[in-house]
Order: sequence, then structure tokens, then C-alpha cells
Amino acid sequence: MKHQSSARLALATRTTLTLEELEELSDDPGRNEPGAVEVRAILTFDDETGFALSVQDGPVVYDVIDNHGRQVRFRTAELALQCLLDVSGLDPVVCLVRARQGRRGH
Repeated sequence: MKHQSSARLALATRTTLTLEELEELSDDPGRNEPGAVEVRAILTFDDETGFALSVQDGPVVYDVIDNHGRQVRFRTAELALQCLLDVSGLDPVVCLVRARQGRRGH
């Protein structure tokens, strides 16, 4: 999969899935076919809320949600990466994005 800018990620279709659904999506045997797209994890960092997990599958970006419908978040990148190690079939490249920050006076 070619490198994609964060602007292109923002233009992609957004929807949601759970961690269990992510496992099924990324472990699909069709992903082994020539020309198939891998599912790539995206960690969006925010100073206040930590790392939000989403994934990209071609033009579709899924926010990964918990069983209560809230986006899965991690306090540290290490915790997020540890969770992602348990998901087979993901693209080995993880995209890190910094959330846009409002202007702060200093």
C-alpha cells in the first residue's frame, strides 16, 4: 500500500467496527491474493485523550469501538502496539497521526 497523507485519510469513508470485527476483517484469506490491500492501523494522538485507534481498508477508515460504542483509546503508544500485536493479518506499518490542535497562547 502506498503512503497516504492524513488529508486523504480524512476524505475516506468513515464507519465503525469492534476489535473482534477487526480481527475478522484483517484475517480474511482474500487478503493473500495478488493486489489485495492490507488493513493498516492508525493511531491518532491527542494530548488530552491519548491514542485513538482506527484502521484503513482501502478507501474506508473504521473507528475501532469497544462494546459500549466508544472509540478504543490507549494512554500510551506502547499499549496500543501491544494490542495490535494480537490482531493477525494487519499491515506491519502503523500510521501515527497527531490530532489537530487549536491555537494556544504562550
